[in-house]
Amino acid sequence: MKKTSAQKIIDILYEKVKFMVERHITMRDVESFIAYLKFQLPSSTNTGYLKFNQSLIQDFINHTYIGFPEHVHEVRNKKMFEYFKNNIRTGDEINNKNIEVLERILKEDTSPTGESLKNHALVALIFKWLQGPLQKQLSKDLKTHVIFLATIFGQHETKMLFDVKWETYKTSGKDLDLIVKEYDNFEIAIKDAIKMIRNAQTKISNANPVHEQFYIVFECLYRLFKMSQINKLDDISTFKDKILVATTLICLQDEFVEKTPELKSLILLFLTYYYKFRDPRSSAAKIHWR
Repeated sequence: MKKTSAQKIIDILYEKVKFMVERHITMRDVESFIAYLKFQLPSSTNTGYLKFNQSLIQDFINHTYIGFPEHVHEVRNKKMFEYFKNNIRTGDEINNKNIEVLERILKEDTSPTGESLKNHALVALIFKWLQGPLQKQLSKDLKTHVIFLATIFGQHETKMLFDVKWETYKTSGKDLDLIVKEYDNFEIAIKDAIKMIRNAQTKISNANPVHEQFYIVFECLYRLFKMSQINKLDDISTFKDKILVATTLICLQDEFVEKTPELKSLILLFLTYYYKFRDPRSSAAKIHWR
């Protein structure tokens, strides 16, 4: 990332978290709406003709978002209608064939991709930087903003979020100066971690056992253990080890990666060790098993 990214990193974090969370909420609502349509299909007891329109979506919203203010209903209705309008026209009959098409499209749209994995990893790395090496130096207001974003980011995949009150944040000059000043260390740590991975890749092959292919992660965990013994886990020198382990866990847990029983066991082992060394301030942004 260029220097201009350092100046906009809080805005970048906000926009990416907002996009991912809002998309997740919409996809959850779409999945529930399709189930709702199946229930509403004409049957022996319900012979009415079901048409697709915003009123039908609104009826679903009214049942799903009970107790939420009207503007939330309007936002959710609009997002769902925008999602559906390219795949089904207003006035079209809702039938089994149309529902099958909607289910297929939803499956395609929610399938894991390399791009979604990359965005997930980028957001996690920014959180780890802000809640790790920089945390003690940031202003109280920015800390609060980062905790808010981290909490939402950590909880959104539980499917229990229905609405988020998003508020833009203006980074103070003092915080901005600090971020720009320390950005080089952040960038260097990431480059070092990438270099470590590339060096490790030259020493392994697919024929090696899984635990040997990830020996570099064990090395990082061992160094973190040694630093914890001398109370220096917050030292900038540990950051590249933390981001390498965290990024590995994010990638391995993603649906994009096929997991063998051996790999699942290895992930659990990594998690057991890593939870001891992660930044306690970042506990809101949990890594979820998916």
